[in-house]
Amino acid sequence: MRKIHIALLITAILLIAIFIISHDFIGPMLNDVCAAKIEKELSRISLPPNTEIIEIASYCGNTNVIGNDPEIWVGMIIHTELSEEEINDFFAENEFNDYQMIWHVPEDLTMQYPAPKSYMDASFSFFDKHGHEFYAEGKRAIGYYMVSGYYDVFTKWDFRFN
Repeated sequence: MRKIHIALLITAILLIAIFIISHDFIGPMLNDVCAAKIEKELSRISLPPNTEIIEIASYCGNTNVIGNDPEIWVGMIIHTELSEEEINDFFAENEFNDYQMIWHVPEDLTMQYPAPKSYMDASFSFFDKHGHEFYAEGKRAIGYYMVSGYYDVFTKWDFRFN
């Protein structure tokens, strides 16, 4: 009887450990791998002429303030000589995602979004490297856009928060 109690105790401890490990490590790791694949796909999309990808970034976790609905957000900063209307038309015709968004980056390289999305700003090193330079020197960053989208996660066992 004592051996059965010990076996049940060990089984319970192992189940709790597996739950904690999968919850805190395995789920986020699988979602990060999925995000890296999406980034790679995004880097391969055809772009309009005179357009270059500056940087691609991603974020996995809870992208909204309420609830626990983890998502993958992937975005890229592009630089183009095309007008805002032309770039919007191009991506409208060549969607890479059902939830695609295109934002014009302000000329002082500050990110301003319709809603506070700190993970977007924090994901791009481009703004840290060049934002202060443009602001201090009075330069204007013309033709920069962020193209991004939301994707389903591999597993909902990812409780990172924004």
